[in-house]
Amino acid sequence: MKTFFRHIIALNLLLLIMMSGFAQDWLHTGMTESNRLLLEQRKLQNPLTEHSSVNLYGMSPYDSLAAKFSQLQVATENMYFSFYPSFYLSAGLLKDKKFVSNNSLGFNADIAYNESGHTLAMHAGVEMFAGVQPYYMRLLMQKQQLIPGYLSFKHINRHWNLAYLPDVYVHYQSPWIVNIEAGVGKQFIGDGYRSLFVSRNSAPYPYARMSADFNNIHYQMNWLWLNNSDLQNYNPTEKKYALMHYLNWNMHPRISVGLFESIVWTGENRTGYELQYLNPFIFFRPVEYSIGSGDNALLGLNLRIGLVENLFFYGQFMIDDIKVGELANDIRHRLNPDDGSSTYGWFGNKYAGQVGLKYHDAFGLDDLYLQLEMNAVRPFVYAHHEVSQAYTHAYQALAHPLGANFAEIMGRGGYRFGQFRIDLMGMYAKSGLSDDNNNQGENIFYPVSDGPNSYYIPARTYGNEILQGTPVDLLYLKADACWIVTKQNKLEIFITGFYRKGWASYATEIIDYGILVGARTHPSLLSEIF
Repeated sequence: MKTFFRHIIALNLLLLIMMSGFAQDWLHTGMTESNRLLLEQRKLQNPLTEHSSVNLYGMSPYDSLAAKFSQLQVATENMYFSFYPSFYLSAGLLKDKKFVSNNSLGFNADIAYNESGHTLAMHAGVEMFAGVQPYYMRLLMQKQQLIPGYLSFKHINRHWNLAYLPDVYVHYQSPWIVNIEAGVGKQFIGDGYRSLFVSRNSAPYPYARMSADFNNIHYQMNWLWLNNSDLQNYNPTEKKYALMHYLNWNMHPRISVGLFESIVWTGENRTGYELQYLNPFIFFRPVEYSIGSGDNALLGLNLRIGLVENLFFYGQFMIDDIKVGELANDIRHRLNPDDGSSTYGWFGNKYAGQVGLKYHDAFGLDDLYLQLEMNAVRPFVYAHHEVSQAYTHAYQALAHPLGANFAEIMGRGGYRFGQFRIDLMGMYAKSGLSDDNNNQGENIFYPVSDGPNSYYIPARTYGNEILQGTPVDLLYLKADACWIVTKQNKLEIFITGFYRKGWASYATEIIDYGILVGARTHPSLLSEIF
């Protein structure tokens, strides 16, 4: 073990020396985690004047590419080309002195051409991952035979695992209102650390996007080509599609409102995309009813309000399915729990909410960043009676990684002084699990229906509440300190420590903690998986 550990450290140092001269700014790839963090920093600097709720990696590619620093670049008046590597190298020890390592190496190329206001930008990149993960992460990886957020090369084992993350797109920016983009990547909509609409949690997927900006209004339409895992109990080769609309209006310098809708369907007995869904100005639910389909439709509201300087409130409310009459029964039950004259807790009332606060340059202290966020998702949200039409991709949630039937609170804080930065994060979540006789609604990969059948456990028609089922608790704490070696390159030497505890009444608690050291030019995608 000692020899192996020394070899890993030596390899990390060798790669660090080889690539430090080529290290990029945080804006490496157009649609990966590093770009998301840079966008978040930009939002914090000027959080109320941009369409910051559309955190989709969809900046002006020509502008963003031209702003990059690279030692391998060619730039003229109309053309820009750049090639650059990125890396994340780390090694450390877990409890009981077990080895842990998290490594990725990426290569990226950008080219953009601008003529008479027309811009064509292309990006091609791939990130290769290899690592040994903590016990709790290995349990998840072995159960679902995947590395969260990546595409795996082979079946997951107990030791080293390999994966890759493609990141490719072509973007056309017109001198008019409409822009077009197509590629393989991820999406994120919202102002929070999490998103209840669509997040970077899943593996990448092919997509196409049409967007338009007019004064304070931003609109986009996204086509997604998804798939299901061969570990799920149906035909995994069945084609799966999603279509999303998002309309954001900066109605006031301090107020932004966004409307979101999406629909997921499969190609069973259908030729592919429904032509009725391609209308960019329609709501999906009426069309779904008109064509007699039972597709999985979601509707959401995104809100951001500036409270005082550098402090703003944000929130999301998402509806998967709802009946106003049943919701009224729930409200009456909450107001008078002892009144048994009406039913409450209909299983089909599926909705979720998020509230949060972000504070940049907090309390007048430059580069101090604070964030507090709470998320709650009722049972059966994102699931569907046709499990192949669940709001998922490649056996991973498209929205929140905890699925459904949970409540979560988390806090983050960071402070930079000179060439040093400290980041702290804590998260506590509580959820309810199903047992052999009851479907409690936490598993979004399980079919949802209250009718009797011989294939799966039906949902209880009434009496459903958030956190129902066997209680499970999760605590995650993380501290990160880094030395920014070069301001221009953002090459960092870092040390990270974490503590994770999961416990339930029916099982032995699982505790993992450890410390890692390494070098990076971008954050680790797996650092968001708790």
